[in-house]
Amino acid sequence: MQLLDEVLNSLEAEYDKIVCDFDKVGNSGSDLNRIIKKILKYINRFPDSHDLYLLLGLCYYRFPLSNKKQMIKAESSFLKAIEIAPDYYWSHYNLACLYFDQAYYEKALNTIIEIPKDFFSHYEQIWRDLKVEELIICCKYNLVVDDSQLDIAAFIAFTQKYQNEIEEDRPLPDEIVTCISKLKAKIGNTDKADNLVALLLEFIEIIGLKNRYIERFKRVV
Repeated sequence: MQLLDEVLNSLEAEYDKIVCDFDKVGNSGSDLNRIIKKILKYINRFPDSHDLYLLLGLCYYRFPLSNKKQMIKAESSFLKAIEIAPDYYWSHYNLACLYFDQAYYEKALNTIIEIPKDFFSHYEQIWRDLKVEELIICCKYNLVVDDSQLDIAAFIAFTQKYQNEIEEDRPLPDEIVTCISKLKAKIGNTDKADNLVALLLEFIEIIGLKNRYIERFKRVV
């Protein structure tokens, strides 16, 4: 038992070093490959570590989205982490983001709705819970065919919750701005679409981000 504790403590210390390394390297392919080799070495010794598979997935995810081979490896790593620890929802979150970034909106939605409501707030990550709600709305909006499927109430509920949080806990709403911009282009100048854009304009003005998105809005309104 003492030997096992020593091994696990050694892994924990090494894992912390790998995470620190990962935080520093950015998107450099050679640096990421170096960290990936290190993680794979530890996975061989600890094949049931969901933390290692999650970190491995994040490393692959850091490569450009155009690198399909690495995106497949990222997906596989996140899925393995979920298989090992299905209640460790950071894996679901990152897998959903990976699918979303690749425009696999149905897969992203099916993954992210598995995360319990306000799960991350228990870990003082309110911003991540807001991002979960934002991505759910964006996935649904990206899947609409016409404005009869447009759920404006969900957007209003999200904006109200967002405004109720302190500024430090608010993630930038980049995805929803982009999503509604694309949605308007897809379904055209319907009353619902126009109303949604008006609500979005009002929202980003209230939270003080209109200047950040002004160029995008010129193509929408």
